[in-house]
Amino acid sequence: IPAGSSKAVLTLANGEQIHLCGDTATSIKQQDGSVAKASSASLVYQNIPSLPEELLYNSLSIPRKGEFTLVLSDGTKIWLNSESEVEYPIVFPSGERRIRLQGEAYFEVAKDPSRRFVIATPQQAKIEVLGTKFNLETINETEEVITTLLEGKVLFSYQKGNQPCSVEMLPGQKVVYHRACGSIEIHKTDGISETAWKDGEIIFNNTPLKEALHLLEKHYNVEFIVKNPAFYQYSFTGTFANQRLEQIMKYFHISSSIHWNYIDTYGTKNQIELY
Repeated sequence: IPAGSSKAVLTLANGEQIHLCGDTATSIKQQDGSVAKASSASLVYQNIPSLPEELLYNSLSIPRKGEFTLVLSDGTKIWLNSESEVEYPIVFPSGERRIRLQGEAYFEVAKDPSRRFVIATPQQAKIEVLGTKFNLETINETEEVITTLLEGKVLFSYQKGNQPCSVEMLPGQKVVYHRACGSIEIHKTDGISETAWKDGEIIFNNTPLKEALHLLEKHYNVEFIVKNPAFYQYSFTGTFANQRLEQIMKYFHISSSIHWNYIDTYGTKNQIELY
């Protein structure tokens, strides 16, 4: 199974959808008269000095095995991973810069001390920054939100029951929020493994099997079924770029004697059994 490619679906404020992939290179005129420039791997919005009369939103969704780069009107750069969607205003208002994310994205937020940048998630958690570099992933299945901070400061706000809580993150920290129980975990990390996907790589750095399989499931659009719970004690180290999934599975077998095979399936994802 090969890795994914650059592709996305842009939904304009009027509901029109535009598929971005392949040799796409075009200018997309918005309802407010501004123009966004699209290529085969990125979408870039203009910085308009005047404030909008009406707040118009676009959304960019990334299909399975896709990735795409988005540059917002304020200069903030976003790398979007497979099966992710971001909703954002064409031009930000004066008060704050607010967007919504479902899935996973890496952010380089343009600095603007007068306007904080806020990211809302479906798990009722939000991230507030002024200018920083971080990775954010929302996981619907487990109702988790994972934030990895590389540079700057982030205020991570979440719900614990009916009580609003927050924690200020520092570079080199990863926060995992479990919405079901309202708890958070804070881990130290260099961020290399968590952000490698935006450069088309998969990096394991003493990475536990459960986390490694999660990275592979997103990258190759597969589902793993682990037959032996003892496998979860294994961790892996290695760097992979543009390898087929079968090559990585061979590495798993050599390093830990894990056997694997494909399971016949009629769904949208290939299933792989580990035994």
